[in-house]
Amino acid sequence: MIIGNRTSILSSLLKNLNKNYRPAPKIYKKRHMKKIFVICILLILLSLTASFQLTYAKPSDAIWFDKIKTGNLINTFIQDRDGFFWIGSVNGLYKYDGYTFKKYLVSSDSIVSFYVTTLYEDSEGLIWIGTQSGISVYNKNTNTFTNHIHDPTDSTSISNDNINDGKIQAIQEDSNGIIWIATENGLNKFDKTNQSFTSYQDLFIDSDIWSIYVDENQFLWVGTANGLHKFDPQREIILKHYKSNKDNPDSLHGNFLTSIIKDRDGELWIGTKNHGLNRLSKDEKTFTHYRKNPENSNSLSDDVVFGLFEDIKGRLWISTVNGGLNMFDKAGGTFTSYRHDPDDSGSISENYTNKIFQDKLGVIWISSYKGTLNRIDPGSRKFQRHVHHPKNPNSLSKGDYISQVIEDQDGIIWVTIGGSGLDRYDRKNNTFTHYRHDPDDPDSLPELSSQSLMDDNKGSLWIATTNWIVQFDKKTKQVVQRFPAINWPSSPIADSTNSNIIWWGTWGSGLLKFNKSTGNISYLTSSSGDPDEAVSANSISYLYQDNSGMIWLSTRGGGLDKFNPRTEKVIAKYKHIPADPETINSNTVHQIYKHSVSGYWVTTDKGLDQFDPKTGKFKRLTKQNGLFPINSSSQIIEDRQGYLWITGYNSGELVRFSPSSGDYKLYTTDDGVLSNIGGSFRALQTRDGALYFFSRDGITFFNPERIKDNLYHPPVFLTSLTQGGEPIKTGKAIEYVEKIQLDWQHNFFEFEVVALNYRYPEHNKYRYKLEGVDHDWFYSKELRQGRYTGLDPGEYDFKIQGSNNDGIWNEEGTSIIIKVTPPFWRTWYFYLACIVITLGIILFVGYYYLKLKINQSLIEQSVQRENHTKELNEVLETKQKIIESSLKEKETLLQEIQQREKRFEDIVELLPGAVVEMDTDLKISYFNRAGLILFGYTHQDIQKGMMGIDLLHPDDRKKAVQRIAEYHEGKRVPSVEYRVLRKDKKNVPVLFRAIPVRQVGKITGYRAVMTDISRLKQVEKEIRASLKEKETLLQEIHHRVKNNLTVVSSLLRLQASSMSDERLKEALTESQNRIYAMSAVHESLYSAKDISEIDLKSYLSKITGTLIQTYSVNKRNIKLNIESEKIAVNIEKASPIGLIINELISNSLKYAFPNEKQGKIEISAKKIDKSLQLIVMDNGVGIPEGLDWKNTKSLGLKLVRTLVENQLDGSIDLDNTNGIKFTIKFNIET
Repeated sequence: MIIGNRTSILSSLLKNLNKNYRPAPKIYKKRHMKKIFVICILLILLSLTASFQLTYAKPSDAIWFDKIKTGNLINTFIQDRDGFFWIGSVNGLYKYDGYTFKKYLVSSDSIVSFYVTTLYEDSEGLIWIGTQSGISVYNKNTNTFTNHIHDPTDSTSISNDNINDGKIQAIQEDSNGIIWIATENGLNKFDKTNQSFTSYQDLFIDSDIWSIYVDENQFLWVGTANGLHKFDPQREIILKHYKSNKDNPDSLHGNFLTSIIKDRDGELWIGTKNHGLNRLSKDEKTFTHYRKNPENSNSLSDDVVFGLFEDIKGRLWISTVNGGLNMFDKAGGTFTSYRHDPDDSGSISENYTNKIFQDKLGVIWISSYKGTLNRIDPGSRKFQRHVHHPKNPNSLSKGDYISQVIEDQDGIIWVTIGGSGLDRYDRKNNTFTHYRHDPDDPDSLPELSSQSLMDDNKGSLWIATTNWIVQFDKKTKQVVQRFPAINWPSSPIADSTNSNIIWWGTWGSGLLKFNKSTGNISYLTSSSGDPDEAVSANSISYLYQDNSGMIWLSTRGGGLDKFNPRTEKVIAKYKHIPADPETINSNTVHQIYKHSVSGYWVTTDKGLDQFDPKTGKFKRLTKQNGLFPINSSSQIIEDRQGYLWITGYNSGELVRFSPSSGDYKLYTTDDGVLSNIGGSFRALQTRDGALYFFSRDGITFFNPERIKDNLYHPPVFLTSLTQGGEPIKTGKAIEYVEKIQLDWQHNFFEFEVVALNYRYPEHNKYRYKLEGVDHDWFYSKELRQGRYTGLDPGEYDFKIQGSNNDGIWNEEGTSIIIKVTPPFWRTWYFYLACIVITLGIILFVGYYYLKLKINQSLIEQSVQRENHTKELNEVLETKQKIIESSLKEKETLLQEIQQREKRFEDIVELLPGAVVEMDTDLKISYFNRAGLILFGYTHQDIQKGMMGIDLLHPDDRKKAVQRIAEYHEGKRVPSVEYRVLRKDKKNVPVLFRAIPVRQVGKITGYRAVMTDISRLKQVEKEIRASLKEKETLLQEIHHRVKNNLTVVSSLLRLQASSMSDERLKEALTESQNRIYAMSAVHESLYSAKDISEIDLKSYLSKITGTLIQTYSVNKRNIKLNIESEKIAVNIEKASPIGLIINELISNSLKYAFPNEKQGKIEISAKKIDKSLQLIVMDNGVGIPEGLDWKNTKSLGLKLVRTLVENQLDGSIDLDNTNGIKFTIKFNIET
């Protein structure tokens, strides 16, 4: 069933009728009559909707309105020269900076009334605020308000306080700086020089002035409730008065004039209260009228015109009371209206609009009466969208979700929609045609929910619904064939290796294979055949076929599979392993995509992965590691510039990612991205480079080359300076403050800053630096408040910078000088006063001191001689006392020294080791008690003059002389083991430690300590004997094990010789060889000289020699080479090493060189730090491709892996690129 424009519907219905109409029995005629009746009903309905379809604006013409809710009924607004917005409402005056609305309260030093009706900024930057109770003027330079109200006793006051609602053009300025104000009681002129008003009440027929416009010749065009006046302010006369005249079609239409402007072409436009829009010709004689015409959708939408504005492109914008916003095309003479649509979040907020304004960026602002500022910002919505519009039958169908979008060879876009059917989008006409399930039409889609589709480039679409696969003829718009299927077939691809095959993923039935020529459908599931070769999961969301014909399957829960369509088997599986960061990030895979330069990329529910098929390794890019800005990823596609565009999973997030640099840019719903964009579906790039992404709500599309960042450098201002929350008095508007002063007791401040960028200001960023405190910029990101405390007295330069929503910084920013005054005692004048006072005191004291000195000098001279003799006696007496005291201290010190020497001798006598003192000739002067006992001598023997060298065994005396020489060389000599001779001539082993005795830097003797180590030597001897016994026992065990294994090997050989079954005979022979080799290992172990340190190279040579003999290697011309460093291993390592070498070399000899092929086998052993690296390699045929050697059923390889991992606690890797190479690593040091 087709739903679309009337022409296509009628054409389709007539074709359908002609196709099915032919002479037939009555029962068929009745059915045709029913069809004719249905067609007639549809034609009637189409005729009824014809007028609506004419008035509906096309999506391509639609304008998106961003909205800022103020919470107040708005009368007017302006943007000042600094970039702040001022909003006049029925509840007061507000200043808006993109974040907050600052309200100005009514007071004697603020605005005169809450009810603000008009706003104007003059050439000096003064803000004029018109209210219903007078005029207020705000001066930023002084941060003050001046109020003007009517004073009946003052003729120079304003004539009337009331400026009514709707007078948005009530204040204007001419080129001479004169301010003109429209009031309820006449026109007023304000002279800034003498601060006085002049009133023109009697010049106008109706003194209720509504609008003023000053033209380029400085004439005033004044709109009243009784027509238009052209006023000459120089001569103070009315030059012309225009009024409505029903008998003159060229006269003004309507006398109640609300707004006036002159366009760039010099034509005057006048808005009226109930009679639409007027245009005055350049000769100022005739008027052209524009009224609302219900029969013409291109006419003015409402006759109550509130505001007029010409933008920088010359377009005329008109605000109305009930018709929303209008844009007038002067060339075509047509209006486009923009009304509020509750079903369209991008429509204008309401139909009651008033003030219109365009800012420096070209953004058009429109205020609505109920309190919303609407913005038309072409740069804010970077992305376009197709969504369902309930009132537009030619819009996208409403469904549960969009599942796939493709472009056919004719440039037509086809869309499958869950719960709705199929849509055809013609981009030239910007219309959607709908194809639905019709239970009465067998040639329609078999059910409502369409899941996926593909174009065969032969005139047909192959479409999968929930339970069917159908062939759809694009020319006849009918289903040609249908085939039953299950579980939402999705993401179809045509098999490049077989043109008749289409592969589909399903949501529960694995991989679907469809043969177009036979109609046969089969399913490959996770339970099909060998689990290692079956698909990993039955939910497959995405398929991709590479240049080799292999198909990559993105599964939900099973990771990524590589599928061979020829064998219909999975040949590789890539799963998430939590402990391995080089595996895929998640087993829930959404898509795999090959970039033209950087290779494969995989999207999952955990982020983005870069994949290298050669190594099988993945590089994870996640929000957690800072390499990707969102938590999950879904649809992915490359644009013509090489960027990857990646959606989140139903998150309303879209990322532009550079594979070369890793840079990314995040776009959200603020930029126009649909909220539920993403899902496990295929994105589209059209022939013109546009990208299409889709979601539950509709389609997001755009041309990446037209996505431009906001390059505006926003002005940066302070918006608040406080101390403890209380505003700092500055004497200026805060944005104009250049310097503040803080006293030392209040050396802190809080601040707030703003970058005046109104395009998503919540994404503006900030940084600031207080020079003298901060060494570098502090990046506060989106935070625009801060605080500094504890500032030392001094002057600081506080610099602030801000960026716009796209990260473009205003590096000039703003700055303010912060001066902290010191306490009075740290000021220069306090220092100067202190210096002066100090100098005065010094001079005063110096004068009196000098005078006193002179008087005292005479007295001292007379007394000096008399006292001299007395002083000499006293000095001699004092010296005598000092000498006596010194002698007494010396005697006390000698006694203390003698006591300490006695204590030291007692300690030495109690030591268990022998202590001996010798002079430089080695003559013994002292032995402690332990020394006398050790050597068997007495004190009398020592007094006879014993020599220390004579106490040593003759063989140790030379070594002792060498140690004495080292003492004299200043070397540090460690403890030495000597044999000493007792008096009874017995040898005693001792540990000898000596230190030289020095006086004035010279060696004057030696002190030594000797410890008897006889018992220690005895214990060592016993331990060595025990270890030798253990080693002999181990060798005996290995010998017996070897003999037993030899017997078993012989029994197996006898058994094999009697077997007729070749397979069993081969198995017994293999077991015999393995046991024989194991016996050789044990033979090598028991024949080793020292089993605690077995030489690895000779050990390997013995084992391989046995294997060479067993497999007759020399006859087969196979060379075996062993290269090993000098490495010793203990028996715990040697045993498993021998078994591993046996298995690997045996495998190489048996399988690597078939058909008497020549080759070589190499073994290398190398010590790396505390580990041993053992490499066994051959240049044979290697292992079969695709064989998982770690999970093979081979006993030998299983044994090798078990020995390496469990007994050696090591690792083993396999390289199969040229023959086979096993690399084994394990620790050999504890």
